Amino acid sequence: MKIHSLLLIALSLLLSLPLTGCWSSLELRDAAIVSGLGIEKVKRQTYRLTVEVISGKNTQGSASANKSNRILFTKSGHTVLSIERNMIRDVKRRLIFTHAKSLVISDQVAKEDLFWLLDTWVRDQQPRLIAYLFVTPDSVEEVLEQSSANQTSASAEFPLSTGAENIRFISNYTTPTILEFLKNLFEPTNTAYLPMLRIKSAQSGQIVEYSGTAVINHDHMVGELNTKQTQGLVWLINKEMGGAIDTFSPVTHRRQALEVTGEKTDMHTLFAHNRLLVHFAVHLKGTVAEDATGQDMDQPAANREMEQAIAKQAQDILCDTVRTLQHQKTDLLGVGLHIYRTHPKLWHKLQSHWDEAFAHAKITTRVDVVIQHPGLIRSIYPHLPLSVPSISLPK
Repeated sequence: MKIHSLLLIALSLLLSLPLTGCWSSLELRDAAIVSGLGIEKVKRQTYRLTVEVISGKNTQGSASANKSNRILFTKSGHTVLSIERNMIRDVKRRLIFTHAKSLVISDQVAKEDLFWLLDTWVRDQQPRLIAYLFVTPDSVEEVLEQSSANQTSASAEFPLSTGAENIRFISNYTTPTILEFLKNLFEPTNTAYLPMLRIKSAQSGQIVEYSGTAVINHDHMVGELNTKQTQGLVWLINKEMGGAIDTFSPVTHRRQALEVTGEKTDMHTLFAHNRLLVHFAVHLKGTVAEDATGQDMDQPAANREMEQAIAKQAQDILCDTVRTLQHQKTDLLGVGLHIYRTHPKLWHKLQSHWDEAFAHAKITTRVDVVIQHPGLIRSIYPHLPLSVPSISLPK
């Protein structure tokens, strides 16, 4: 009995070692905070995980550092869990994933299956469900490195997540979190969207920019929308929170721009003659941001001309967006969800072949634009043109 008891005690001690943070008989006393993650496929059944860690004084292991006092660690393996375990052995410290607020996925991984990637992380709560998801056709490691290259201190905000939180107020982009993405993917149509990142060369060096939207249908990426089509998607799903639209005057051939301050989109559906009919009525209102035509915007006729020009430009964008989504047979517009909620019998009839029904539906759009304010300069100096000619100064 004594030998049996001693064996049980020894077994209990061995089993408790992982709980105390030990690896290879070494106690993991220090912890490293993970601020960003990236996953890409390097070859068949082999994936590379890139972890962005806020660097400390004694961080070990092979890694690439950047100007932001952050260190990137990379490791390859067959599963995310095995990669993380081996990475802990290299870094010699605990890796805390619950602070990660950005997750970058290569487009190749997104085109295969997203569930295998998110399942373990969501159940283990690493990263958090409020983290932002991105897709990139470029190197994931390079995207993470370049996105924080201009940060000056480790206490600065995580660049990708900060951009995701702010861009919706200054541009026409949607930035879903992991929770919002999974919610969209588990809705009746099983479709979702993610913002795309690309590396662009600039005068100051390489920068990471938001460029388009990844279209997700039934667990994998089936296509993408360009920047203008993304703007149309934002209008159609009623997610406009700030942005602008510009066009050229058909009379003077000069630029006009409207800062959008409000938007409302109404959807109407009808099923007739065995075909689905959908109509979107988009109402945009805003302030004149630029008018290079030199016209007096206080005049109602000039206002109507600009409203019509902006409406035509928006209409072209919406038609292009709808045409692309129907070609990809992916309902990101919420048409199926609307029918599911308002006409359940019709949904049960179309559910089994919804992608085809959406692709062959007749979808029309109409845009109304209202100028609420002619702009600050025009309201203070109503007789001055909004475009000021450039003046050459003597050298």
